[in-house]
Amino acid sequence: MTLLEQLGAPVVVVLNVVVELRDVRTGKLVRRFAAHNLAVDAGLNLLRDGLFGDAGTQITHCALGTSSAVPAAGQTALGSEVFRNVLAQRTKGNKTLALRFSLASGEANEQLIREAGLFTAGNVMYARVTPEEYYKTSAQSVLYTWTLSWTAES
Repeated sequence: MTLLEQLGAPVVVVLNVVVELRDVRTGKLVRRFAAHNLAVDAGLNLLRDGLFGDAGTQITHCALGTSSAVPAAGQTALGSEVFRNVLAQRTKGNKTLALRFSLASGEANEQLIREAGLFTAGNVMYARVTPEEYYKTSAQSVLYTWTLSWTAES
């Protein structure tokens, strides 16, 4: 039985990510794009486990990779991970959770970034996205802002 079947009402999980690339010298926004994400099956099970009271269900890390494979529900890892670090900020809102991940000028350079994912400290993937690709250099800093929201429909 799926998590949605257990809850008895459809719960819609909406995941959105905004990526901002900035020039490290001037701080000027160079590029901004947004994409919709996929909460993978393992991520939906994390929701279940968190409601049950299991430890280790917090989303604590973001990882970046170079694969352009389309996100699929059964995926448990990025296609080709090249960088991972802890989230910079987590903020609760009304039926939302905002997660921020920053990539400094000295991190993940000389990589064509095509995918990103949210993970627990135990390496369970919650969501994956393949936004517009960008080539990361030391002249850039990058900020990912993930907004997770949930609604129940009758």
